[in-house]
Amino acid sequence: MSISVGIGFTVMIFSLFFGTILGALSGFFGGTTDKIISKLTDTQMSFPGILLALMLIAIFDTSIKILIIALTIISIPRVMSLSRISWSI
Repeated sequence: MSISVGIGFTVMIFSLFFGTILGALSGFFGGTTDKIISKLTDTQMSFPGILLALMLIAIFDTSIKILIIALTIISIPRVMSLSRISWSI
């Protein structure tokens, strides 16, 4: 397996896991919990993802682990919004 496929698969798994949990919490509880989680993800989505990834890599280290964390953070809000919609219906 090539390195890029492994990184992509790992990012996808972590994004699905954390995004689904956040979306389920937001959609199930609603109210203040939904507002807080939604505002945090809206704030994160307004920041360009590539700049976040470059910043994390520049601050910490140039390792595959940091790259996976940065790409996962970028991908979580998309999964969270889909999961939130399905839980709030």
